[in-house]
Amino acid sequence: MLVVDDEDGPRQALSFLLEREYRVTSAETIAQGIEAVSSHPIDVVVLDLLLPGLKEGQSVRAIREAAPNVEIVVVTGFESYTSVVQALRHGAFDWITKPFASRDVIDTVARAMARRHARETRVRNGRIRDIAIEVAAEVQALRSKPKLPALLAEIASLQILCDEIRSRVDADAAA
Repeated sequence: MLVVDDEDGPRQALSFLLEREYRVTSAETIAQGIEAVSSHPIDVVVLDLLLPGLKEGQSVRAIREAAPNVEIVVVTGFESYTSVVQALRHGAFDWITKPFASRDVIDTVARAMARRHARETRVRNGRIRDIAIEVAAEVQALRSKPKLPALLAEIASLQILCDEIRSRVDADAAA
């Protein structure tokens, strides 16, 4: 979890709220934020929408370019829905307005984290399915070759591995 805000008060308050559930790093500038997402595994960035030296939306684009898979929750002190819509178009997950309510922050970040984990699970399951398909293709190819005892034993062990992978994928998908 990364909190990026140029104002000490909101940055510290957000960090304090989120430290109850997550390991939180904070940054005061967009450069520090980019450095953090580039060098550490971060799932969610809570990002001030308007940082010094940047136009509206540039902060979201900068984080998205540095970490394409991170979820971004923007924090804005302005009730400008145009800015929020622009942030959402650039890849922000959701937004929180300043002054923020603790429950809104916790709920919004929890939803962002759930979305991030769901995406990771889909990617992992897709990779496992691809491996299972490759193994099944190898088994089929081996079955078409002359039936030697050693070859049959290899086919049997590959079939067991393929069945185990499929059952794990199905169990992960059901979870």
